[in-house]
Amino acid sequence: MLSDHLRHLRRCALAESVTLLLLLCVAVPLKHAAGWPWGVNVMGPLHGLAFVLYGWRLLVTATYAGWPVTLTLRLAAAAFLPLGGWLVHRYVLRARTTLLALSA
Repeated sequence: MLSDHLRHLRRCALAESVTLLLLLCVAVPLKHAAGWPWGVNVMGPLHGLAFVLYGWRLLVTATYAGWPVTLTLRLAAAAFLPLGGWLVHRYVLRARTTLLALSA
């Protein structure tokens, strides 16, 4: 069901955004200010995994729903913004009925 795909897309978008923020706002400053590279060594791969999972989930959902390429590209571009996951989450929640109608 498309509603399940949308729910998983929202979760992956939030996970990607949270890991990016933790990497940029916690791990990198600790590495440079305190000489503690362990945070980047852990958060870097976690964020990479979350980023790949978000991209995969976006492609699966867009293919399943038959979304236009422009919508898919806009949602993919959001992954490169530190708060992009929250933007995707809000967009999918607000546009859920429209997105469900788009796939029908």
